[in-house]
Amino acid sequence: QRKIASVLAAYDELIEKNARRIQILEDMAQALYREWFVEYRFPGHEDVELVDSELGAIPMGWHVSTFGDAFQVVGGATPSTKCPEYWDGGTINWYTPSDLTRHGHMFIDKSSRRITQAGLDACSATLFPAGSVMMTSRATLGVLAINTEPACTNQGFITVLPNERLPAAFIYFLLASKAAEIEALASGATFKEISKRSFRTIRFALPPVDLVTRFTKLTDPMLGLIRNLIRQNANLRATRDLLLPRLVSGEIDVSNLDIDTEWLVA
Repeated sequence: QRKIASVLAAYDELIEKNARRIQILEDMAQALYREWFVEYRFPGHEDVELVDSELGAIPMGWHVSTFGDAFQVVGGATPSTKCPEYWDGGTINWYTPSDLTRHGHMFIDKSSRRITQAGLDACSATLFPAGSVMMTSRATLGVLAINTEPACTNQGFITVLPNERLPAAFIYFLLASKAAEIEALASGATFKEISKRSFRTIRFALPPVDLVTRFTKLTDPMLGLIRNLIRQNANLRATRDLLLPRLVSGEIDVSNLDIDTEWLVA
């Protein structure tokens, strides 16, 4: 029993270590975003004059924009759950807010449920490309994730499509920095919800293209490592879950293996 526990614990320990590395990398990228685009302490900021704007003092060369002017926003919908042809054998990622709250990381590969092309055609959900920024817009408000495969969502989302001017990572951290404002604009008696109309009115200081490009080049290696670690953890969990019943049933016998179990008692 101790040897079985030791094998499974080794998987859990590696998953936990990867999760901590993911969080550290996300925190590093977000800290860099805040330093450059919230505190305005970007490289060369000492030589850039601050000028008055409707948002207060911002660096010269930046200008005030709104979410609605800066990028395209789409919503989601749910195909009828009474029609099996909309769900059975589905291959299109269809996210619900619980997918994001359970996952808890910046990038997400797959949704827990998938719909068919017929299901997508039968509702008003928009299929958006990989690398879009999903934000939960009701109940648990403001949870963010970037999809790594084409996807759509239910009606509990606002999804932002990146463009040549503003890449997904910049948008992700921009929305995270506006969490309090998003919360303030939400309304509802039963649960808080922000509409696409209100979301589009949020203003921010739009930096020059070259500064966004420099930020992207600096953070891309960190974000690539985050994606790899997330996939490693998914594979580790899948392997652990396959091993568990076989170890417990004795189908895989570890009794004669030289496995250190002392650390489990310590």
